[in-house]
Amino acid sequence: MVSSGSVLQNYDDYGFRLQRLVGCSQTGKWAQKVIRGIVYISCWVIWKLRNAKVFQDSTPKVVEALALIKSWSFLWLKSRSKFSSLEWKEWTRNPLYML
Repeated sequence: MVSSGSVLQNYDDYGFRLQRLVGCSQTGKWAQKVIRGIVYISCWVIWKLRNAKVFQDSTPKVVEALALIKSWSFLWLKSRSKFSSLEWKEWTRNPLYML
């Protein structure tokens, strides 16, 4: 049995790897929270699309997954953080522009 702490630790590890990939490994607390939030939303979208495939026999598309990740992470960040001045147009070009 896997404890929920180890699952979250794996997500956090993935977030750290993503930070290194995009060149944000030396960033502050907010940048780490933003990237962690995007990782969590990505996992949630993948899970929802997987469930749609298994239980509704749908055919999820990568473009659909990316659009959901981008829009949900924008809405989450705009409503739940100090980045309330985020602009959708800028977010669609580069989701990490404010870091």
